Amino acid sequence: VLHNHFEPEWVTDRVVLIGTTASSINDILYTPYSSGQGRISGMPGVILHKQMVRQAIDTLQGDRRTYWFLTSWSEVLWIVIWCSVAAVVAWYSNTSSRLIIFSSLSAGIIGLSSILAFNYMGWIPVVEPFTGFLLCIGLVLNSKIQHVSLRDPLTNLLNRKGFLEKLQTTLGRSNRGESKSTIAVIFFDLDHFKFVNEGLGHHIGDQILQNIVRRVESKLPFSSQMARVGGDEFAIFLKYQNQDDVSELIQQIRASVEAPIETGHQSIVVKASLGVAFTTNHLNYTADDLLRDAHTAMYRAKSLGRDRYEVFAAGMHQEATQRLEIESELRKAIEEKTFFLHYQPIFCLKQGALSGFEALIRWRHHKRGVISPQSFIPIAEESGLIIPLGLWIFKEACQQLKQWYEDFPQLSHLTMSINLSGRQIGQPD
Repeated sequence: VLHNHFEPEWVTDRVVLIGTTASSINDILYTPYSSGQGRISGMPGVILHKQMVRQAIDTLQGDRRTYWFLTSWSEVLWIVIWCSVAAVVAWYSNTSSRLIIFSSLSAGIIGLSSILAFNYMGWIPVVEPFTGFLLCIGLVLNSKIQHVSLRDPLTNLLNRKGFLEKLQTTLGRSNRGESKSTIAVIFFDLDHFKFVNEGLGHHIGDQILQNIVRRVESKLPFSSQMARVGGDEFAIFLKYQNQDDVSELIQQIRASVEAPIETGHQSIVVKASLGVAFTTNHLNYTADDLLRDAHTAMYRAKSLGRDRYEVFAAGMHQEATQRLEIESELRKAIEEKTFFLHYQPIFCLKQGALSGFEALIRWRHHKRGVISPQSFIPIAEESGLIIPLGLWIFKEACQQLKQWYEDFPQLSHLTMSINLSGRQIGQPD
C-alpha cells in the first residue's frame, strides 16, 4: 500500500480498512458477534471496525435496519413488570419447590425475550429486570416471614408476639405524651370451649372461633387492635376517654360471643369470661404488664363463676404472686414431707362410742406456722400436686391405723376415713 504495489480498482470508490486479523491479546474484543468467529471467542479490532462501517453504509443506503432500543419509560415499565411478577410469585408460592420452579421459569422468559429481540435487531435489558426480580423476591419473602411470625393462621389476627409489639409501641407514644388517651386491655377466654372441640371436632371448633372473631371485630372501634393469644384466648387493646365506654364495649363483646351459632343441625351458645386492665397516669406500663393484669382479672372472673368480667385491682396481682409462691413451696414441702395429719374422731350416736377417725392434713410451714388445708388444697388440686400429696396422706393414715390396731387390739373395729380428690379417682391405679 505504501509503495503503490496494488491495483487501483481495489480501492476506487470503496472504504478500505487496513489492519491485521492475527490473534493479539491487545486487539481481541468480545462482542455479541464474536461467537461465530472461530475457536477464539474474541473479535479483532479491524473486524469490529469493518462491521461498524458496513452497518453505517448499509443503513444510509437503506439495505439494513438499525438496532432499536427501549425508551427510558418502556425500560422502567419492563423492569416494574418483572418486579411485580416476582412479588406475586414470592407471596403465593407456599413451598420452596414452587418458588424455585416459578423463579426459574420467569428468569428463562427474561433471557428468551432478550435473545428473540436481539435476533430481530432489538436490545432488551436483561440484568436490570433480573436483578429487580431477585430483589423483590427477597423483600416479599422477608415481609411474608414477618407477616406469618406476627399473625395467627386460623383467624388472621395478630398473635401474642404481634399484639405485644403493637401494644408496646402504643404505650411508648402514650408515655412520651404524644397521645392524651389512656389505654385499656381486654382479655377474654371462651368458657368450656374444650367441650366444643371434643364433642363436635376441631374443624367445627375452628369455624366457631372464626365466627366469633368476625362478630367481635365488627363491634370494635377503629383505633383498637385484637389478637388471638392462645387456643381460645383473645386480647384487645384500645384507647379510651371514659371507662364507661369500655364497659359498654365489653357488654357488646359478651353479646357477640354469646349469640347462638348454627352448626349443621345444632345451635351452639358459647360463654366468655373477661378481664380488663387500665393504664394509670402515675405508672409506666409495659405491654407484658398490662396483658398480665388483664389475664389475672380474667382468671378472677372464672373463679367467681365464669360468664362475667372483672376489672384488675392491685390485690389480684398480689394474690396471684402469693399463689405461685405457695405452689412452689408446696412442691418442696411434698419432697421434704413437712405435712402431718390430725385425726378427728367419729362417734356413733346410737352406741355413744368411738367408731373411727377422719384423717385431716395440715402443713407445718417454716415461716407461717401450721397452715389450714383450705389455703393449699385448692392449689394442689389445680396444679396436680394433689396426686403425690394424696398418696402420702393415704399411706400415712393407713400406717397409723395399723399401729393403733397393734397397740390396742380391742379397738380393731375402728375405721379410718380419708378424703380423696377427683383427680385421684381418675388415676388408673
